[in-house]
Amino acid sequence: PTEIGATLKSARIYANLLNTQEKIIVIWQAHKYSRLMDNLEEFKKCFLEHCDRLIILPVYSASEVKRDIDLKAHFKHYNPTFIDRVRKKGDFLELLVNDNVIETIEKGFVIGFGAGDITYQLRGEM
Repeated sequence: PTEIGATLKSARIYANLLNTQEKIIVIWQAHKYSRLMDNLEEFKKCFLEHCDRLIILPVYSASEVKRDIDLKAHFKHYNPTFIDRVRKKGDFLELLVNDNVIETIEKGFVIGFGAGDITYQLRGEM
């Protein structure tokens, strides 16, 4: 969570230097249930200051047993969008739920955070 906050602060500074009105959009995939649970309170705060929009992918379990955690309740103060996956399509990103595109992101500073397969999704390698 500390690194996420620091990265977002840097992104905001950069956006301000460019004098742009682009939104900072975060796509986050928590890595491992144990790490999420151990750092839940910090994760709930790390997006607050510099994230204009939060999009949440399913937890990347890394072979851990799935744990019951209500991310919608824990992150409701962000009014996040929950998706199953993200897909790169040319210069755009498609947000998918049940293999249906629910939205296309065409502009903004999009930053992906996670240690699962989010990197491959954002690069269009999945």
